[in-house]
Amino acid sequence: MSSPGAEFGRHAAGYDSFATVQREAAEHLAELIREQDLPPCPRLLDLGAGTGLLSLEILSRLPGAECQVADISGEMLALACSQIPGASSFQADFDQPDFLGERRYHLIASSFALQWSRSPGDLAGYLCRCLLPGGLLALALPVRGTLAELREDLAAAGGSFINEFPDPALLLGSLPGDLQVASSLKEHRVVFPGCREALRSITRIGAAARIPADTRIPADSRNSTGGIHTVRAGECSAGSDAGSRLTPGILRQLTEVIRRRNGPAGGSTCTLVYRVLYLLARRQP
Repeated sequence: MSSPGAEFGRHAAGYDSFATVQREAAEHLAELIREQDLPPCPRLLDLGAGTGLLSLEILSRLPGAECQVADISGEMLALACSQIPGASSFQADFDQPDFLGERRYHLIASSFALQWSRSPGDLAGYLCRCLLPGGLLALALPVRGTLAELREDLAAAGGSFINEFPDPALLLGSLPGDLQVASSLKEHRVVFPGCREALRSITRIGAAARIPADTRIPADSRNSTGGIHTVRAGECSAGSDAGSRLTPGILRQLTEVIRRRNGPAGGSTCTLVYRVLYLLARRQP
């Protein structure tokens, strides 16, 4: 059984070419950060940095920031550091207790990472405690409602493997009460020619790491290297069926379900809808 870090590392080289929504979210979060009051040279941590998409967006707006990147995948970190001159890095599993130790920051930013935590709310609270006085926590993460249509269509086709996403109300409610908090929800949509391409995009950004162990995307949805995506999970999320398989028959049925929902004008195109929470939480000076 592969660990989430191994799954992300396996797809690191091609991650950016599939990370459409992640890039949009990084740009939007960086814009929100740019509008905040921060020191000229803030100490920045990009948590779950991946290949460095968010760090690059932030540094283009805050060029004086002292950047540190952290990720569970060593392969991802190597790519991030190759793109971000002067960045320091460390490998971290952010479900481990006190993984930041004595490190403290003016800005802790994270995009499309906290949803992988076993307890996103507890993690967000911990990150707030790792801010310097007056520091800012800036998060973007997909929340409940993400991929809802795909989940429904898969169920109608007789298959199911879409993860549950955090409840934004629970996450916000878990933050310390002495913070200045601002939040918003934004939908991001990506349209694919069909369901095979949509499902492939999910696995190729490392999202396979929490899909049930026996799930397969069959041979007729091969990736660019000709390999079959066999998806293994460190743990199954709520609502998953570890015995389910995406057989060719289920994929054909899924295509028909999507065609019926789209109507003649939409054909078999598959739209993935990500419901993203943007959160800014500032510690008191």
